[in-house]
Amino acid sequence: MDIHKLILEKLNWRYAVKEFDINKKVDEKTLDTLLHAINLTPTSLGLQGFKVLVSDKESVKETIKEATFNQKQIQTCSHNIIFCIRTDIDSAHIDNYIAVMAKERNVEISELQGYKQMCIGFLKTMDDTAKLAWLKHQVYIALGNFINSCALLGVDCCPLEGFNPVEVDRLLNLKEKNLHSVVMCPIGYRADNDALNGVKKVRFPKSETIINI
Repeated sequence: MDIHKLILEKLNWRYAVKEFDINKKVDEKTLDTLLHAINLTPTSLGLQGFKVLVSDKESVKETIKEATFNQKQIQTCSHNIIFCIRTDIDSAHIDNYIAVMAKERNVEISELQGYKQMCIGFLKTMDDTAKLAWLKHQVYIALGNFINSCALLGVDCCPLEGFNPVEVDRLLNLKEKNLHSVVMCPIGYRADNDALNGVKKVRFPKSETIINI
C-alpha cells in the first residue's frame, strides 16, 4: 500500500478505546517496538526529561484502581504505559547526557563543552513552574509519537489524564524515583462490545484546522 494512504488509514482506524479485550495481549516484539518509538521521540535539547512505567500486572492495576477512578481502560488493558516527568533534570543529568553523546558520536567530551554550557544555561532561565511546564511538554511529544506508533502497528490505546497523579505517585513510590506521573496510555485490543467500536470518527474538516500563510 502507498505509505501516504497507509498512514491516513491507520490514523482513521484508531480511536480512544474505552474497553479492551482482556483476553488479547500485546506481544513482546510489538511492545518492544512501541517502547523503542518512545525512546526515539525528539525532545528539547535531546535531554529526554521523562521516563515511562510499563506494567501488565493485575496487582498494579489493583493498586491504582481507586486513584484512576476504576476506569475500564486501565482495568482491561494489556499493558498500562504511565508517562512521567523526571524531577532530577539538573547539571548532573546533563553531564551524563554529554558523556553518552561523546561515546555515541566518538568525540571527546571537551568538544561538547559549548553544548553542555548551553544546556545548563537554558535550565537556569527557568523557575520551578516554568521547568514543570517545559517537562510536561516533552511528555506530550512522546505521547503523540507513541499513539501514532500504536496505530501503525494495529494496537489500540487510550491516552488519559483522568487520574489522581499525586495519589498515583504515592502508591507507586514515584517521588523516591525522582518521577511525577503526568498522563497514562493503556494499550491492548478493542473489545467487541466497546461503546465506540465501529463508531464513525468525528473531526472538523481539514479546511477549518489548517491555515496556509
